[in-house]
This record gives sequence, C-alpha cells and structure tokens, in this order.
Amino acid sequence: MLSIRKRNLNHYLVPLRVQSRLVLLLAQIQEAARRVLRQARNQLAAEQQRPKSQGWQDWGSAPLSVEYTDAVASQTDEDGKPRPILNLTASFQRPEDGLAHDDVTMPDVTPPEDLRSDMEMRHKLVESAGDKMSEAQRNLVLRPRPIDMRTVDRLHWMNSEPREPRAHSWFRTVAPLPSIEENPALHRAVIAYASDYTLLGTSALPHGLSWMRGELVGASLDHAIWFHRPARADEWLLYATDAPWSGGGRGFNRGRIFNRQGELVASVAQEGMMRRRKGA
Repeated sequence: MLSIRKRNLNHYLVPLRVQSRLVLLLAQIQEAARRVLRQARNQLAAEQQRPKSQGWQDWGSAPLSVEYTDAVASQTDEDGKPRPILNLTASFQRPEDGLAHDDVTMPDVTPPEDLRSDMEMRHKLVESAGDKMSEAQRNLVLRPRPIDMRTVDRLHWMNSEPREPRAHSWFRTVAPLPSIEENPALHRAVIAYASDYTLLGTSALPHGLSWMRGELVGASLDHAIWFHRPARADEWLLYATDAPWSGGGRGFNRGRIFNRQGELVASVAQEGMMRRRKGA
C-alpha cells in the first residue's frame, strides 16, 4: 500500500522538473524498502537456523533490525528554503505465493491506437480559443507532460454537459523506460504518479464543470494506491475511474488500472477538495 497526503500542491501547476523529482522520490522509497526486506529476510533465515532445543518461544525472539529512511519531497520557496509538498507512507511485502482470485472485468473500450492523444486535443483547444485564452493559460494547457494520455470518453474540460461520474483513459510514458526486470521500482513509481491524472476530475463530471475553464478550485488531498501485479509503465494501461460521492467541498474517487491482457494491475482511491470558483 502506498498512501500520499498532499499539502498545498495542485499538480496542474507543478513544473515538469518537480513532477520528475516526485517520480524519482517514489522509486527511491521503494528501493529503500527492498533493502529493508532483504535485511529482514537474511536475519529471519539466521533465526531459523538456531538450535531447536531452545523451543518455539525463543524462535525469532531477537528483534529485527529495521532501517528507517526519511525522504522529503519539497519545493524551494522565494526565500530559498525548502517547503514540504507531501507526506508519504509506504508499506511493502516480499513476493510470495498465496490465495488468489480476480473478480473484476476490464471495461470494453476503444483501444488506444484508435484514439487521439490528449495533447493533440489540447492543441486543438488552444487553436479554437484564439485570443480568448491568455498566454499563461496557453502555456499551462500545452506544457510538456511525461505521460501520454488518451481519453476514451469526451474530455470533460472540452464539454460542459453533466454526465455519469465514470471515465476511462489509456496512459503510458512518452518514452521507453528501463526493463521492468532492471528497475521494477521505477515502473511502480511512474504508475503511482500517473494515477493522479484524471482522477479528481471524475467527481466533477456530474456537475458539468472543469478546472480548465476556470470554473473549479481543487486539489487532491489523500491519495492511496495498491499494486496487485507488476506492469510496465511504458506500455498502454487502462485507467477506469468512478466517483460514488461528492459534497461539502470534497469529491471521493476510485480507480482501477488494467494491462492490455485485462488483468488488474492496481487499485486507487482518492479524496480531493473541489469547490466552485466564485463568479463561475
């Protein structure tokens, strides 16, 4: 389980270099956890070799040496001091065989090869807006993104018609990554990062409002992701999201991430702040 609590951070406004640091931070945390697990496994193996005459009560009674690693994701304020932007809690488990089942069906949607990228749609939006969009707005809409998103449904920021709080998007990195055997932590980190895309917007769909049109103020608050099986972040993954509830300036969102074989890769849950902008 990997849970993230953000503080004063709206990912739509974070520079690409900060986004990249977040991905690297997640990968570093996972690598630190792998070292802890290896250390615990080696010590447990040593405990199992103790003489049986000491009895079950003594088996494994020696405390395991646990390594704690502090990692802080921060931005630099105008005064030059780092400002924390999130608190992260992560727990890890070494791979093992166990009871297994899959009781979820991947939605039957248009494949990514038959869809236009969201970036292409963003360029179309800027062209159609013309002088109605400021230079700052154009830069925000067209800023480079490390994730290639392809939305199956109508893009909510291009449509004001209310609809059911469900959405589907394909995503992958814009460039190849090292093999999953070489760096599995990096692939998990990128998937964790990409899981924040489109999720909060799902709870805005029934209201026909959009951040892109300046109608909403919002930010993700609590974000959790559970990984179920390995997956490459540079190959197409389907992100199916829904929002069963919104109210009181909050929206609750859920997500399921599938690979092309229809297997559930990860599950996501998020609560976000969502308020209508005054005058909108």
